Amino acid sequence: MENPRLWWTHDLADSNLYTVKVETFGDELLRTRLDVWEFKWGLRWFEMHDWLPYLNGHRLFLKGNNYPPGDTRIASMTRERYLHDFTLARDAHMNFMRIHAHIEKPELYDVADELGILLWQDFPLQWSYAREVLPQAERQVPYMVRGLYNHPSVAIWCMHNEPIHITDTKETGLIPILKGIWTSFGYSWDREVMDTRLKQIVQQWDPTRPVLRCSGKWPVPWRPDTDSHFYFGWYSPPEGPKRRFETLARLYPRTLQFVTEFGAQSFPNRASACKFMDSDIGKVDWNHLVERHHFQPNIMSVWYDWRKAKDLDDLIAMSQDYQIEINQYYIDRLRLYKYKPCGGFAAFMFHDSNPAVQWSLIDYWREPKQSYAHMQVALNPEYVFTLLAKDDYRVGETIHAPLYVVNDSLWDYPDVRVHAELLDVHDHSLWQSETMSATLEPDCSPKLVETVSFGAAQAGDHRLVLTMQYGDQALENHYRVRVR
Repeated sequence: MENPRLWWTHDLADSNLYTVKVETFGDELLRTRLDVWEFKWGLRWFEMHDWLPYLNGHRLFLKGNNYPPGDTRIASMTRERYLHDFTLARDAHMNFMRIHAHIEKPELYDVADELGILLWQDFPLQWSYAREVLPQAERQVPYMVRGLYNHPSVAIWCMHNEPIHITDTKETGLIPILKGIWTSFGYSWDREVMDTRLKQIVQQWDPTRPVLRCSGKWPVPWRPDTDSHFYFGWYSPPEGPKRRFETLARLYPRTLQFVTEFGAQSFPNRASACKFMDSDIGKVDWNHLVERHHFQPNIMSVWYDWRKAKDLDDLIAMSQDYQIEINQYYIDRLRLYKYKPCGGFAAFMFHDSNPAVQWSLIDYWREPKQSYAHMQVALNPEYVFTLLAKDDYRVGETIHAPLYVVNDSLWDYPDVRVHAELLDVHDHSLWQSETMSATLEPDCSPKLVETVSFGAAQAGDHRLVLTMQYGDQALENHYRVRVR
């Protein structure tokens, strides 16, 4: 083809698709048509160099989410439902989605092609398996490749999610923890034997795409060929408070090269929550929520005392506020490390496959939680953010806030204005900065505009509001500042 129109992600250019039509005839004069087959197809090339993605030779920063089964009953999913989901993803500035540990119906891949969203496709393996599984996996993996090969949206193959011993959250004792550590950093038959073999098979069938043998945990010097999953701020043990992430990033930044899980659970909005639990939290069967709806109450209570919630609305607000805090914490820091070394990230996770208390932005009935709107801001191509050193401050203590701007778009902004203001719970101004200037080149790395310093003379849950004006647009980003 001469001068083909290439397929791009929606944030870079048009997601051009060609229609391929194949017809068979029963005679040489082509008068008797026996069959016809038609499909859409796109031209593009995708590469990863040291975990930095390149689409059609252009480096890009991948930002997205994990897509679990569209529904627990995947057969009930339709093109319209997929289109609704991926439109929400595109509207939240996601250019990337990980199809997490399963394969979806063909309609999902058609929609991703049309909307310009790159896909990381997992082979449906998760955690550890008996060795008898390998022959079946070897037989099945070519079907995945052949079935999805022609979709330009499918960019990465991954053979296995977290091929390690996973400790049940109800288990106690040292032995399960040691098993998890050994299979993470030492030897795992799943990873070293099964996943290595499956990767070889996929590379034979498809030499055009990056193939990962597994996903999860952290790249270490003796095994650098993996992405990372971070649950500082949720699972404790083994990971603990979210601030430990900063220590790891400082000591071993290679762990940030590509991140495909982080997050925290939250309850869905009231109308949805009342469809599977009592509206009176004094009557809720919490064990039922654990057994049937994925709730992890003891882990949640490590970070805030949800059992002291006054009512369901208070419980929902507590959980969604914490989820917003965790997602914003990780996204800001991963955007700070853009290309140095981070090539992209996917939060966990996009939606619920069934009525649940989970890590989702959107519930089973596709009602967005508050965390969806906040992630929509955090993934905006043009972004202003800060990294606060602490979660809590004392009255009168000086707070230092470095203000950063970054641009993932192809547009140039020579005149960017940045402003910061501290508001109390009643939106009364406690402090505000002068307006600061910056420039944003296309697809630039983060820039430090200035570090502002201020204090709060009164206690409370204040809000630091950052405003960035660029071109004819403006973005507001909010941070909770707790002063005690």
